[in-house]
Order: sequence, then C-alpha cells, then structure tokens
Amino acid sequence: MSKTTNDQSSLAEQDDDSNTSSSSVVIDASDILPSYNHEKIANSVVEQFFYELKTHDDGTKSAKCLLCRSIVKQSTTSTYNYGRHVYRKHMKETNKWKLALDSKKSNKSTKQSTVQQSFGQRGRLSLDNITEEHLLIVLVNQKYGAHNPRQLELHKMIVQDLIIELGLPLSIVDHPAFLRAMNTIDPKFTVLSRRTLCREAIPSALEQVMIKVKQACSDAKFVALTLDTWSDRRMRTFIAITMHTIANNDDTFQNYLLTFQPLSGSHTGDNLRRQLEDAMANFNIEDKVARIVTDNASNNLKAFDELVIPGFEVYFEPEDDEDEHDDETENDEREEKDEQNNMNDQEERLRIPCFSHTLQLTVGDGLKECGNAKPALAKVATIAKLSHKSTLFAEHLQRENISIPLPVKTRWNSQHHTICKVLEISLTLLNDLLRNVGRADLVLTARDIIILQEFASIFALFAEATTRTQIENSASISLVAPSVLSIYYDLEHEQANCKYLGSLCRTLIISLHERFGGLLERCEVFADSNMKIKKRSTSDLYKDDIYLIAPFLDGRFKLKWVVASNLSESTKERTTNIIKALLFKAALQLHGTTNNTSDCIIESSITECSTTDDDGMSNLPNFKRKRLFSGYEGQKTPMQKKRSCVSESIENEISMFEKELLDDTRLIFLKKDSYPYLHRLATRVLCVPATSAPVERVFSSSGILMRPHRSRLSKNMLSILTLLKCNRKLL
Repeated sequence: MSKTTNDQSSLAEQDDDSNTSSSSVVIDASDILPSYNHEKIANSVVEQFFYELKTHDDGTKSAKCLLCRSIVKQSTTSTYNYGRHVYRKHMKETNKWKLALDSKKSNKSTKQSTVQQSFGQRGRLSLDNITEEHLLIVLVNQKYGAHNPRQLELHKMIVQDLIIELGLPLSIVDHPAFLRAMNTIDPKFTVLSRRTLCREAIPSALEQVMIKVKQACSDAKFVALTLDTWSDRRMRTFIAITMHTIANNDDTFQNYLLTFQPLSGSHTGDNLRRQLEDAMANFNIEDKVARIVTDNASNNLKAFDELVIPGFEVYFEPEDDEDEHDDETENDEREEKDEQNNMNDQEERLRIPCFSHTLQLTVGDGLKECGNAKPALAKVATIAKLSHKSTLFAEHLQRENISIPLPVKTRWNSQHHTICKVLEISLTLLNDLLRNVGRADLVLTARDIIILQEFASIFALFAEATTRTQIENSASISLVAPSVLSIYYDLEHEQANCKYLGSLCRTLIISLHERFGGLLERCEVFADSNMKIKKRSTSDLYKDDIYLIAPFLDGRFKLKWVVASNLSESTKERTTNIIKALLFKAALQLHGTTNNTSDCIIESSITECSTTDDDGMSNLPNFKRKRLFSGYEGQKTPMQKKRSCVSESIENEISMFEKELLDDTRLIFLKKDSYPYLHRLATRVLCVPATSAPVERVFSSSGILMRPHRSRLSKNMLSILTLLKCNRKLL
C-alpha cells in the first residue's frame, strides 16, 4: 500500500526507540516516488520495502521506505533498523510479506506450509490474495515478546530448574532435541541461546541471589561460619564459606553459601585467613560471628576419607576389571600438628573443631586395636559384597524380604550399619542361605556373633552421634557435650561386660581423653593414673563454654544430661552450678551490662545413655540397638515461678526454664516472650553447627555439577553455578 506525500511536515517522522546506532528519519519530498510493488515478494526486508540505498562519507548507510518515504539510517552493516522500521510502522504489510515469503519458500520444497494446510490450499499465496484470516493465523503463531509473562515463566524454568537445580549442561539450550521439546511445550516460546544464558541469565540470577544473601547478613544479629577447601576433578582448588543464623522474625534456622571461589597459591593458614577476612568484610559480619567451625588439621581429610573397619577391606577390594586406587594414610600425630586454619588470636578464640571429624579420629584410634574381631568382620563384609554380586544369593535374600545395605568407603558408620543389619537376620536362616549358595566358609559361629554384637554395641553411640550432629535446620551444637558424656560412660559399661573386646573399649576411652579432654575435665571426668594420655590439638578447644551452655538452651536437655549421668552427686551439683553461672554471665554480657569483653558462651555437655547391653549370650541372633540419651530424653519435670529485672530476671529465667514441662528442642523459641534474655543468648549459641557438614554438602553439590562429561566447565562458571545451586531458595 503506497502513500502519497501531500506535505513535507506531515510526512516527517523519526523512529522513537532508536539507539545510538538506530535510525533518524528525514523526508525528501522533491524526489520522484516509486510505487510499492504488491506482486513482488523479495527475500529481504531491504529489497521488499526500501529503495535508494546509499553509503555516506561517515560510513553510515541510508535507504528510503517505499511505503512512507521516510529515510532510515543505519550506522552498522546490519539491517536491523530497516526491519524495525517496517515492523513498527507498517506491521500489516510486513506480516503479509512474511506470509507470502513463507509460502514461496515452502512451494520450492516438498513440504506444505502451515497456512496452506490450515486452509486446504495448494496454490501459492501472493500479497493480493492474503486475507484477514491469514493474518490472524500469523498473529496467533507469532512468538512471545521479551516481557511476555509466559516467555518469562518458561525462561525462569530453564535457568532455575534445569540448569541450576538439576545441573544440566549449559549447551542443552542449543541442542536440537531440547529445542524440539520446548517447541512442543509452547511453539510461541523463544529459547534463549547459550550465549545469552552464560552472559546474561546466569549472572543476573547470581546478582539477585547475592543481594538477598547480603540482606540476610545485614538482618542477622549473630552468625556462625563453616570453612573448608575442596578440589574438583581437574584438581582445581576452591574455598567455601557457609553462614548460619537464626532468623529474627520466625526463629528458624537459616544457612547460606557466602563464597565458593577458586583458591590460588599454597593452602597456608595465612592464605585461608585472608579469604575468611575478605568474606566477612564483604558481607559486613565481622562483629556478628559467634563461632567458626573448621576441620581439625590440614591432612585430616585424608584420615576421614577412607576410614575402613578392619575386615571390611575385602568389601572395597577392586574387581579384576576395575582400577585400583590405593591412597596411603598418614600418621595422626603429623596430621594434627599441621594446622590448616592458622587463624589469628581473635579467630582462634572463635574457632571450634568439627565434632564429627574429631569423633571419627577417635573411632580410627579404636579400629587399630580390634584385631581379634577382624575374622568375624571380614565374614560380614564378604556376605554384604556377596549380596550385591551374586544373583543367586540376592534372589534368596529377596524371597525372605531381606536387604543388606551397601557399605560406603568414605562413611565408617555405613559399614557399622551393615554389621547391624546382618545381625538382625536370623542366624539359622542366614547360615542356611550361605550353605545353599556354596559359601559354607562364611557361616557365622556363636563366637562370631558375640564378637559382632559387642563390636556393634560399642560403636552404636558413635554412629548415632555422627548422624545426629550433622542435622540441618536445627540445633546441633547442643548435642556435643551430652554425646561425649554418654559415649564415655557407655564405654565404661561395655568394658566391664565385654567378653572379647574389652581392650577396644579401653583404647576408645583413652582416645576420648586425648581428643575431648577439655570437655571431660570441665565435667570432672579424669583419666585413670595408669592410662598414658597424649593430649591432642583439639583437647583444649573443647573447653569452650559453648559446649556447656548450649545443651541448657535446648529443651531436650537443659540440665538432664548432667543430672541423669553417672557423675557423682557432688560432681553433678558443681557442674550444674558452673553451667548456671556461665549462662548468667553470658546472658548478662550479651545484654551489655558488664564491661567484660571476653566471649563467654555456649554449650553444656551430655550424659549417659543408660541403655542395657542385650548381648543375649543364650539368644545369639537377637540384637537390639542402643540410643543416645535414652535415660532422660523425653522425661518431664515440674514447673516454677516468676522473675524481676536484668540480673534477677536472668537468674529467674534460668531457674524457670530448667523446670519447664515441654520437652522440645525449640522450647526457648516457642516461649521467647517469657525468656527474653535466654532467647537472645540462644540465637547466638544455637546457630553454631556442631560439624562442618554444611560446607561438605556444598562440595557434594559442586561435585555433581562437575560431572566427568563436563570437564571443560570453567572454574568461574562452576563457582557461579555452585553458589546458585546452594542458595537456590533465594531465587
């Protein structure tokens, strides 16, 4: 459709949305005007709608529109401005031309066009015979705009659910199969390119997440940090720091990944300290940090990675067609001397060791002294391996509805769980099944059963403590002292009753004194004079007040872990008085009524697990598992009265909270209006995790992202994707 120029001013127009490289429009009424050819179907916008193409001295180009006679300028080699002009000013003519061009192209191929299929036409469409119905189909099939809600919804789904949550490769957005799938879901949706994904979508998501993380840091009153380093498949080292806090509005436990970035240079304490200081400064939390949880020493990871119960080596022996990877372990003494986190004085006061790592070191000490249990343990390991390698044996177990879990080399407690599951199988049934598959050499004797029951019973509380202290979104630091005390007195009980493994119990007791000595001493539990105790690097760190304060603030324990323990009555009284004094001092300091700047806070210890050892010598197949805190967890106590102001109020809160009836770990938060001083203390104390498990979970997530077929993933992109995946709740 051509337009006649009546008046120069009425024809002058300029493209409103043009950028620096966009068009400027000038009308030249003196020219002889060619008419728009309705029969012509050109292959490009310029050929169809423009004439008088010129290149100017300054390098810009221009052309006149056949429909409105506007001069459209273009400063680059692309034809973007021309297409934008006709689309905005002459949309109806543009849609007609596109439809006719599609028809022209489809007629050259064997494939019929969509519009022709819709109308049952086989003839060629021209600009003259395109109707309003044709144009309606074009509009219906037109792609969504960039800001269309449906376009944004599907775009968000690809970035957040597929790329970040599921960890799919970035290249998936360019894969033909994925494009076909998205076209099936919604033909009007335009899939973003990999370039857009990497340069715009992911950086934008990261910026959004980091703003929310910084806001969470700003809102938090107190925070705790966990820190560790990790190497990916390409041996590139990263440092990760997680933050833990209790939200002010709803008292929920919150955790965030603050940083996950490549670490260059040697992994010295100074280097790690600089990274930590930079992170705290970046998020402005220097004055809010309650504690920093780290690994015990630089080489300790090696000790934990392959802590194998004696006899279970046979389970992890590679098959003939598997590669054998043998890593030598190093001496514990050397491991504990070389501190990885060489913090400055203030940070050293804040630092506490990872409880699960320390506990695993204690387990490792004990496993070196259980040689007489090795034959029975080796049988169990072979039976477990047979259940996953022998089809016949696996079928027999399935018929009896029996399953034996896979032990994991990097999880010693999974090996302990395997032993317990084998003990739960009827001895007669298990031995019959073994004979049926021709493995009479694995038949368990009465002696084997007694040894296995003793072994499982000795390490039962170790395994439970390892699992329970790695809990997410709940108080875990309050479990440390009660667990250590329960394990200690349980070992004394086992030592007195074990027939074969008494020496193992003694070794574990010595190791507890060496590694948790500071905590045991504060509970007045001292080693016998005939024990040779070598103090380890973690011993004094467990003297931290947090280990005595935290259990009191946890509604499950309060002071019950002391009162129900095997401590003498006089020791119980002294220990409870010490805990109350520490609570009073810490709450008072937090309120700001003292000038003492020392950091007095945190947890109370644990008590005994008065469980009975049901070895059942006369009833060998029966095996019952023990539980931590079974002597007092769930018990109720009577209630009490009121309080007054500051010092007196704190004392009254301590007295009243001790006698609360409700036995709930969140008791202090549920009744925060009744205990304002203790509640404030609890937000600082209970936000501290007992272990470095949170940062280990970050490494697991990053390891999933860095799968073998994604070895080309750059370290910066891996860092960004890990940050997004671990903070995905903020997206």
